[in-house]
Amino acid sequence: MAALVLLLGLVGSAPAQVPPPEPVVVAPAEGDSWDIDSTRNIRWANLPGENVQVELSRDGGVTFENLFNNIPNDGTQFWTVTGPASLECLIRVRSIQEPVVATTSATFRITDLLHILTITSPIGGEVWTAGSQQLLTWTAPGEGNVRVELSTDGGVTFSTVFGSTPNDGAQPWMVPETLTTRARIRITHINDPELTDVSDADFEIAAVPGIQITTPSGGELWEIGTRREIRWEGTLDVEIFSTPEAFWALPTDEAARRAHEAVSRL
Repeated sequence: MAALVLLLGLVGSAPAQVPPPEPVVVAPAEGDSWDIDSTRNIRWANLPGENVQVELSRDGGVTFENLFNNIPNDGTQFWTVTGPASLECLIRVRSIQEPVVATTSATFRITDLLHILTITSPIGGEVWTAGSQQLLTWTAPGEGNVRVELSTDGGVTFSTVFGSTPNDGAQPWMVPETLTTRARIRITHINDPELTDVSDADFEIAAVPGIQITTPSGGELWEIGTRREIRWEGTLDVEIFSTPEAFWALPTDEAARRAHEAVSRL
């Protein structure tokens, strides 16, 4: 009986087997944003061996590029973040001595906030005629594509003008027939939505200028050599010249020129 009690005591005092801690990437953490050109500390723990390899993926783990090929396994490595920006980045740390043992971080972002996107035209105050061809311009770092949007209510709501166009700083645009005095343009980098800008102030989308002749209205009899008054409604630029026979207001835009020619034939 005493031997049985002793045996049970020995069995009960045997130490429990504790599994080794899982390898883990501590930083970057889920949702972190690391800006291009900033210096960040990659941290990991519980990897076996004396040396590790550190890799980066910008496409959610489909492909990896090498950051540090063979560094001490001391759990920390400073890195000056490089571009391009991405929303689907991962860090993977692998043991050199035991290559099958590796750990991958949660998804984080590489952003380009030290270099900003800035719209240079339109910036506000412009009057662009509906149907005219205008050039949208901006400055932005990196490559990739941008999305261009238009607001007609001062920036409250936006509709897409170009869903994806190269981030080359310029985009020709045919101004729509949506007349407003509260237009704004917004440009956003597709791969890094934090790179975005809106026109500083409202610009105007105006109607095509034109005129309506009110005098002569038709049927009048004007004698050669007499001075007559021509009246119209609308806005146009004019040049005045006189001849021995008469004087006329000569419009400089094409639509008004045609109207002037019509009057000349009366």
